[in-house]
Amino acid sequence: MIYQNEGNLSLLAMLPSTPGRLLDCGSGAGDNARILQAQGWRVTGITIEAREKDLASRYCEAVVVADLEKGLPQEIVGPYDLILFSHILEHLKQPLKILLESKKVLASGGLVAVALPNVLYYANRFTFLWGEFEYRAIQLTPVATRYSMLGYGRLPRNNR
Repeated sequence: MIYQNEGNLSLLAMLPSTPGRLLDCGSGAGDNARILQAQGWRVTGITIEAREKDLASRYCEAVVVADLEKGLPQEIVGPYDLILFSHILEHLKQPLKILLESKKVLASGGLVAVALPNVLYYANRFTFLWGEFEYRAIQLTPVATRYSMLGYGRLPRNNR
């Protein structure tokens, strides 16, 4: 399945305005890379789907097909000024493993940006209240790991 969307505009708006090297973990078809490349970022993408590589290659300097569950592929060589995890960590059985490993390719003073789904978003709550539990209706996808937002917040603090 090819994952495409408009990009995570709310997350991308919070990123530094000075571009540099960026690693997009879970790049999909390159939707975030398209926006970031236009802002001057030099993007390397990692996707699990070979068909997405061709699409993402239009916006990335390089795209590696790899399973992040197995860690960063050896082709990924830092340093990166920014590492992006946009709606990917919740699909991993051990998200902490890739977060810790990403520190090895993060530039000194670099940033890690993470976006996670919020199943308690008000629109989702109303959908549940009215008895509509379909994944598509509330924009949910099956996840491998379920943590509370507080639990995810503790991951980076407890593992510096």
